Amino acid sequence: MANVLNITSSLEPVIDTTGSAIGGQSYTDSSIDKNTGSIGGIYKNLEYNAAKAVKWSGVLIKDAAFALADGAFKGGSNDRTGTVPTTSKLLAVSYDSTLGTSDRVIVTIGSQIHARLKVGEACVIPVSGSDDAGLAVAEFKLHTSAYTADTHEATVTVVMIGV
Repeated sequence: MANVLNITSSLEPVIDTTGSAIGGQSYTDSSIDKNTGSIGGIYKNLEYNAAKAVKWSGVLIKDAAFALADGAFKGGSNDRTGTVPTTSKLLAVSYDSTLGTSDRVIVTIGSQIHARLKVGEACVIPVSGSDDAGLAVAEFKLHTSAYTADTHEATVTVVMIGV
């Protein structure tokens, strides 16, 4: 049996109402959007090499998009466990805490910004690439909205898994 990434996701579009009709639907207070409802599921099509999984936990020190590597973190390789893959099939980012005014962590794949996380938020992004091969690690980038050592810092947990 192969190593498989089980990625679960869900969407709950919550509509904030004031008692008026929106899109032909009536609401009494904030609730799931009646036009779309909720959706969720599991994506488990991507296989990976268990020896090619990495996790960084530490302070992100880049305030411009920077490819994920030890150099993106204050503690360098001390913030890393595991082995950086050549190509990644998954990027998971959690914005754990902040110091000062570093209010966003920006998640970019290639040239596309995928998420602008606030403290306490996280995202898991599956990346199949061509023929489920993933993408080169250099395509996965992070940065914070503001970084000044010991003044404005974003502490994150990042996981990449691939081949």
